[in-house]
Amino acid sequence: RAEHLCAALEATLPKDFAKAADILEASLGPAYTGAEPKSQRTSEAGLAGWAVWPLTVFVARNGLGSPQRALSALHAMTQRFTAEFAIRPFIAQHPKLSFKLLAQWARDPSPHVRRLVSEGSRPRLPWGLQLKSLIADPRPTLPLLAVLQDDSSDSVRRSVANHLNDISKDHPALVVGLAVDWMAGAGKERRALLSHACRSLIKKGDADALAVFGRVPPKIAATAPVLSRRELAMGSRLEITLPLWS
Repeated sequence: RAEHLCAALEATLPKDFAKAADILEASLGPAYTGAEPKSQRTSEAGLAGWAVWPLTVFVARNGLGSPQRALSALHAMTQRFTAEFAIRPFIAQHPKLSFKLLAQWARDPSPHVRRLVSEGSRPRLPWGLQLKSLIADPRPTLPLLAVLQDDSSDSVRRSVANHLNDISKDHPALVVGLAVDWMAGAGKERRALLSHACRSLIKKGDADALAVFGRVPPKIAATAPVLSRRELAMGSRLEITLPLWS
């Protein structure tokens, strides 16, 4: 539906992208300050919530030739509905400009803009364009995540954890090393972030990841099994004992 509505916008808005972006921004409602912008609804004050999704698609499809103006539009739109999918083509095609702005946005007053910094640059965002360069080398996003690791917003910290979990699928040692560094002086919220970030590694039983959280697998030894009898008649009972110790 978002793609269909985007096509309708393309058929009616000015071909000049800057003019089209001005019209789209003028249609937006007030910036949302709550926890989840997707819970917003369009009102007489302007568009908000799901209705903004086609607008972000329009920017992604038509703004790559005007990246500065397009990213400015996404900065506004993500405060009414997430632009995490729409920003990814710009990161892929205009990485220098995109990362310059993301570094600024990591300290933006809006938690929805700060979340976009992490969520929009996730290497393997579900249902989103995969960022192949960041899958190969995720280091450009690490300074952004470092700024956001203790963010006041739960949704921002959750995004950072999911971003790191993405990275762990291709670079487990990098995430484990970062977790070790971030655990120094970590409070409850940062520890929870790191635990969620390492969840895939922990599920796989990665010894280094487990060690970060003090979950060192026990060393278990065993002797040969002891049988309760050496001869066994049909229908009788046999007990087998296997002593274990750590």
